[in-house]
Amino acid sequence: MGYIKERLKHAVRFRHRRGYGVHSPFMFQLITGVICARRNRYTYPPPAEALPGMRWRERKLYRLAYRLCAHLEFRTVLCTGNGIEGAVCYLEEIPAVRQVETDGFGAVKEAAFIFVGTEASAQSGQSDILDIPGIISPGERKCILMTEIHRNSGNLLLWRRLKDRATVSVDMMWYGILLFDEKLQQGKYYLTI
Repeated sequence: MGYIKERLKHAVRFRHRRGYGVHSPFMFQLITGVICARRNRYTYPPPAEALPGMRWRERKLYRLAYRLCAHLEFRTVLCTGNGIEGAVCYLEEIPAVRQVETDGFGAVKEAAFIFVGTEASAQSGQSDILDIPGIISPGERKCILMTEIHRNSGNLLLWRRLKDRATVSVDMMWYGILLFDEKLQQGKYYLTI
């Protein structure tokens, strides 16, 4: 019942798709030029595009992760959870990225971009993902891209814990983006991509 309620709430609230009602210049540019990019501004890596068995929705998510990380020029990336192989293939091809960690949470403090796949907190030995709120320090720009924020109980719990601490939250029903940066204007945005 909670999923249906969130779905209806999202259907009524999504209004920022083309930048309508967005007053922050940074977020307007991020929404129109990166998240909902219609122009062929980005060239995705051919090895990642040629991965076999990738579904349309997964490819869309990995391309979004690629665009976000490339646009915001993050140097360190952490991918955690199930189904992160495709994201790793895309994110490793970004020229600005120096390091992509996948094996645990030792790099969470250093990671500027965190990709949270499905069932990240339900995996054995990786319950430290729920400690992310304690390691986000002021003054650092961090971005967290999460999957299944309303369907997976572990990701939903993490989304709710982090959403209130984030400067900007972008709810795209299946995915969510959290930005931590004191220089940004606070806001909660609802999109469909």
